[in-house]
Amino acid sequence: MGEFNEIKDLSEPQEQFKEDQAQQEKKEKPADLRLFKGGQRIVVKRSNGDFEQGWMVQFYDNMRDKYLVVQDKPVDQNPVGKLVTEKDLFFWQGEARFDEVKDIKEEFDSLNLEDVDEKSAKEMLKKVEIHGSPYQGKNLTSELLAEEGILPNYKIKINGHDLWFSPLYEIGAGRKAVTAFVKKDEKLVARSFYLSNSQGVWRYLPEYQYSKEKEKISWYGKGYGEEGVTLPAVLQKALGDIDSKEEKLLEPKNPELIFAGTSYQQSFSSGVDASYYGQVESEPKVLDGETSFHYPLDETMFQIKKLAPEKIRLKNPEDEPDFSLPMSTCNQNNEIYGLITVQFFPSKNNLYIYTFCHDADGRAWIGSVEDRSPYQSVGLRKNWVSAGDLTTPAFEYWDQTGGYQNDEKKRGKYTDMFDNYLSRISIIQKYLKAPK
Repeated sequence: MGEFNEIKDLSEPQEQFKEDQAQQEKKEKPADLRLFKGGQRIVVKRSNGDFEQGWMVQFYDNMRDKYLVVQDKPVDQNPVGKLVTEKDLFFWQGEARFDEVKDIKEEFDSLNLEDVDEKSAKEMLKKVEIHGSPYQGKNLTSELLAEEGILPNYKIKINGHDLWFSPLYEIGAGRKAVTAFVKKDEKLVARSFYLSNSQGVWRYLPEYQYSKEKEKISWYGKGYGEEGVTLPAVLQKALGDIDSKEEKLLEPKNPELIFAGTSYQQSFSSGVDASYYGQVESEPKVLDGETSFHYPLDETMFQIKKLAPEKIRLKNPEDEPDFSLPMSTCNQNNEIYGLITVQFFPSKNNLYIYTFCHDADGRAWIGSVEDRSPYQSVGLRKNWVSAGDLTTPAFEYWDQTGGYQNDEKKRGKYTDMFDNYLSRISIIQKYLKAPK
């Protein structure tokens, strides 16, 4: 067995450490900015590379910029201790936990974006079904998709399920969309996905509202909620890879017909997306803790308020993202932010997958939180997760800001939420602080 480095015998009173700690109390960083807390169980790496459990963080030594970790046993049994840098401890935790998340990592690592030749793509398109209501009195057809170049050009496989994507195209004003072709009962069905400009993640379109006055789509339907139409992390990765691969967006002649024609106009006579409402649970899983403002009974839900950022906490720390275990990363070009880096992390208990985004200006936000329920033919998971204000985007509509907006930083109809809100949420702070 390898030997530990910098081992100290802690069987005697730890006065030198306690004295140092007392001197530092006024200078120490807030506990929320540390990646590890006193009392947290951790592993320690021996010099030969083996990991040993049964260790615990005692406290952070601010003068030495290290943690004192000790064997988790009574002092009279001669426990030993070790001063460890946060960076080393961070990476050791990731290495030691890797086997626990192999199945999640495998989903990302096995994601292979295959090109489909034009002849095969056109043959596949003949078998595609389109479920949706007429748009401006016209039905979307496979022939129209072929004319516009909306072919199944890319293929991926997720957990044994095949899925195809068209090239990315522009709906209007720089907004991106893509047509997905998914298998359902041995058939191919066309679905529409789009990139949210504010949240920076891809979503599914189950329905829409149409403005007769403006003769265009006035609102993208959110199904059971925004989080309930957000695509899983693996599909976010796939679409980010397609975006990086393509030099420019397609500009179809009838972009809104292509986009809306796979869905339903929201009205009493147009029907509903039975696939979405039949496959996705109506009620979300809610992250337990303080994540959003609780409205008193005498206040209307139309009054937008946000929980103070310093109060946002998860009840179970194991539900938080484990930044020592990045599953994958990709880039995504966005009309509002420019180039976004997207990273995916499991929670510490492996029950959730977090999608984090950050831009070139250092703004960071959580694009989504998902559970690990089965994938459905609409491209979503069966369950969806509500994370409340924890998933506030870095640029938000003014009426959604709760008074925390920075009006000095605006992008069109969006205003900055990082400076006054996101930068004060502990999980965002930990993400920005974590070694990359």
